[in-house]
Amino acid sequence: MAKEAVTKIKEAEEAAAEVIRQAAEKARLIAENSLQAAQAEKDSIIRSAVMAKEEKIAQAKKEAEESCAPIIADGSAEVTKILNPGADKFENAVKAVMERIVK
Repeated sequence: MAKEAVTKIKEAEEAAAEVIRQAAEKARLIAENSLQAAQAEKDSIIRSAVMAKEEKIAQAKKEAEESCAPIIADGSAEVTKILNPGADKFENAVKAVMERIVK
């Protein structure tokens, strides 16, 4: 009878050890799956943030270009006027220089 009790205790201990091993394995798998899910969620959030950032940058560039267009156009017109003076202005400048030289 004592031998049977020892055998039953030993079997119970082995069964308990197996239950503990299975529980530890299950816990490891759950933790691993949780880490993978968290990484996937983090990657998704980062992708969304990058897309939102790129959209905001594109919108800001568009707005800046729209607000600068009139200034650039005015500047280009002024540059054209400076680089291509009218013939009468050139003649007036020549006359003015000639008058100063003659005096």
